[in-house]
Amino acid sequence: NILSIKSPVITLSGETPMLWLIARGVNGASQSASKTLASEVIAASEKAKADPNIVVVNTVTKTDAQPGDTVMYTLICKNIGAGDATNVLLSNPVPNGTIYFEGSASGEGTDITFDRGTTAPAQSGALTVLRWKLRDALKGGKEQIVTFKVVVQ
Repeated sequence: NILSIKSPVITLSGETPMLWLIARGVNGASQSASKTLASEVIAASEKAKADPNIVVVNTVTKTDAQPGDTVMYTLICKNIGAGDATNVLLSNPVPNGTIYFEGSASGEGTDITFDRGTTAPAQSGALTVLRWKLRDALKGGKEQIVTFKVVVQ
């Protein structure tokens, strides 16, 4: 089962085209297996010539999680173009029916920020969106991996 998310290419910081390509469940897969799947999807993507061209693949370790299960999301961002992508910002909402596993967001070479909601008293301050800003340009052919975990309610 594969869920494709198609959207028009948008421009980041006036220069970098971006395409959110695919989201796929990888039942019980490790980060290594998720990365392999993402590499296959990325390799099948249309390649740009001299410009940066960002492809993001989002995978999840469990597609049939039960209440109390911990699920890891992995976003793999690759510049399949030849130019450097600057000011790259990745974001992911915390899925409905889950709670962010505090301290689980990671991404080497990134600055991680969060949005917190204040709607329900029991969830006051619950994390709603995670963001990773890449500190350095993402060079052509290079990738960045970021992860976070949630607990299913």
